[in-house]
Parts: sequence; C-alpha cells; structure tokens
Amino acid sequence: MALTPSGLAMPHFHFDVCTNGVIVEDEDGLDLLNAATARLEAVRAAAEMMKDRCADLAERAEVSIAVRTQSLEPVCTVQVALRIR
Repeated sequence: MALTPSGLAMPHFHFDVCTNGVIVEDEDGLDLLNAATARLEAVRAAAEMMKDRCADLAERAEVSIAVRTQSLEPVCTVQVALRIR
C-alpha cells in the first residue's frame, strides 16, 4: 500500500477502458494521491490511446475511460472520439 506524503494510505483507483465498444475492466488499479490525479491520469491515457489510433490511420475511433474507486464509486468518465470523413 502506497502512502501520501503525510503518511496516509493513498486511495486506489480503477480505470475501465472502452475502445470502439469493447470494454476492458481494470482489475488491478493504481494507488494515486487523489481523485484529481486519477482524472488527470485518465485524460493522459485517453489522449495517448487516441494518438495511437491516429498513427494507425483509423477512420473512426472512440475511447472512453471510466474511473472508479476501490469501492466502485464513480469518479469521472473521459470520452474521446475521432471521425475522419
């Protein structure tokens, strides 16, 4: 268990990813400082996944990352879509 700088246990977050309708639930999760840090991590991950889809010359891509706490409470959902016509 990771600790914050003040010695408290860090909260645990899960990042469930949906790419073009295919959902992969995060069973392991990450210990992060707080919900704001978890949101930032989800935004960065979604941007990186979309960047990879663009490199593959995908005409359509949808990425959604649902962030939840260890107790399954929702924190946020990050959604990114790409459509080239």
